[in-house]
Amino acid sequence: MNPAKRLRKCAFLLGIVLAAVTGCSSYKEQIAAYRMAYSAGDMTSAGEKIAELVEDNAGEDHGRDTLPVLLEAGTLFRTAGQFRMSQQMFARAEKTYDYWQNMARFSLSREGISLLTNPATLPYRGSGADILMLNTYQALNALTLGDIQGARQPLMRLYTHQQEVVADNAERIAKTREATEKSKDSAAIDQTAKSNQAAEVTEKMMARLPDTRGYELYVNPFATYLRAFYHGYAGVDDADRETARFEMARVAAMAPENRAVRHDLERLQAGNRLPPSVYLFHENGMSPWRKEQEFYLPIYAGGTLSMVAMALPTLETDADCGAFAEIRSGGTRATAELLCDMEAVIAQEYKNDFPGLLTRAIASATAKAVAAYAANYAAQQSGDALIQLGTFIATAAYQVATNVADTRSWVSLPKHIGVTRLDLPADRRVALYLNGQRLETVSLPSQGDVYVIYLRTMHRGSKPSVQLFRMR
Repeated sequence: MNPAKRLRKCAFLLGIVLAAVTGCSSYKEQIAAYRMAYSAGDMTSAGEKIAELVEDNAGEDHGRDTLPVLLEAGTLFRTAGQFRMSQQMFARAEKTYDYWQNMARFSLSREGISLLTNPATLPYRGSGADILMLNTYQALNALTLGDIQGARQPLMRLYTHQQEVVADNAERIAKTREATEKSKDSAAIDQTAKSNQAAEVTEKMMARLPDTRGYELYVNPFATYLRAFYHGYAGVDDADRETARFEMARVAAMAPENRAVRHDLERLQAGNRLPPSVYLFHENGMSPWRKEQEFYLPIYAGGTLSMVAMALPTLETDADCGAFAEIRSGGTRATAELLCDMEAVIAQEYKNDFPGLLTRAIASATAKAVAAYAANYAAQQSGDALIQLGTFIATAAYQVATNVADTRSWVSLPKHIGVTRLDLPADRRVALYLNGQRLETVSLPSQGDVYVIYLRTMHRGSKPSVQLFRMR
């Protein structure tokens, strides 16, 4: 092969690598732009970004990025008050989630490809936090649309998924431990995992996580509360009332300081009918999101020790927690108190996943280092300086291009979820306050005696979303 042909071949290889880089970065760039618009309360701009994401990544039900895009789309439409569109997106998302959960957990071909490229080539299967909040939002959408009985089905699926998530979490932890033990058969992985650098990486990443005490059992207090709330107000028999008592007691154990929870639990346990009330549900701030961080760790390839770059997803928390909200009637006021710390829910899941993420990242970095060493060694054996140079450039570009962490997650979830309540005022008028400033006065319809004001705030200064639905 003459030098010109060899050079064209090297350029072709580099082109493939650069194309891979562009393809992998597009989703991250799009979702970052969407999150920025959504967190600012700019639903118009966020809607445009979502439309692009759906067109580019969710054209098929089982694409690798279909699920996270549909989750974001469902959230955007819900916040914007387009509840039927939100239901459509969430229905597709649940279908996709179920599909990947029913597929084989481990695909040798896919896993092998991702080890030599990056984990984003694998489909996003969804997390426990994803499916529980998905079902919760489906039920809330149905309630907001006035379909009280229609909310029962997603709440039933929520209960089933909760049991599956707890069992799946235990199984995943066991498999991670087993995989970690098996990885010790590889000297490269074992020595890397035991290195001071790996220990330092783990320590730093764990130290940055929010406090997750009380969330170790994979229970989402808000999802559990909604089941208790629904069965307490819309229950039709003794079984429903027992479900309300049982679930509210579980919530009270996780949010013991919340007065609205204590109020309802006391009445449920006494066998009393829950009184006419107006509730405030407040979703506040933005949940943690995954960002990429690069580290250099010692990897053995070809019998020599090299410092190889390795990328891991880190969990970044949002310092701006939005606002505090309250409802007032006459001289009575009630502030939304913490019910669910979504930071803790997501951080606990990340903690459980991290050993597997670290082990897999080390295995991937090792595989890429060995592949690059083999290619460069073969080029050296050819004795052709141009081939050696082209191969060195291509393998270096390949390692840089594929050193990518999987940062996909549901980025528009809230940071905190709070709840409070007031007795239903005689004049059916409630003032909604945000950071001590009156936001608006909510006039409750004459029919019904239990209403929920649903408030979504992102960052301070962003436009809030206010919704209202009747529970009874």
